[in-house]
Amino acid sequence: MKSLPLVTIISAFIFLSASCDRNRQEEQKSPSESQDLIEENSDLPRNTKYVFVILYVEQTEGYPPQVMTYTNLSGIEAVADLDEDRKYRIMDQCEAFYLNSVKAALHKGAVRDREIQVFDTYAQASRAREEIVKSHNN
Repeated sequence: MKSLPLVTIISAFIFLSASCDRNRQEEQKSPSESQDLIEENSDLPRNTKYVFVILYVEQTEGYPPQVMTYTNLSGIEAVADLDEDRKYRIMDQCEAFYLNSVKAALHKGAVRDREIQVFDTYAQASRAREEIVKSHNN
């Protein structure tokens, strides 16, 4: 078995240390910085909509291979000035994200259908998304 050069090990350690330090710094925000983030979110335009995408996908799994159908949900996004072009762009991005995933590559994943759900408030979007998750877990 070949061992890794010491330079490679040291480089990986430095990279991981820097990454961990950056994550710790992001977690240790002061209360005033946290309040600034809340205020930034409250400055969203009045015509903001909250959306999530539903992908209906098929994947080949198991032995003998069987085609399985799944429902994938995106996260909820706040979108200003939502029109038909923007809706399709969001759906295209979600579909591309899935198709470029390791899971889709390993299981010959294919998107059979997709839809976008649009809501006036985040709470409405969250409740609707939760209902879909519950209905697919039963």
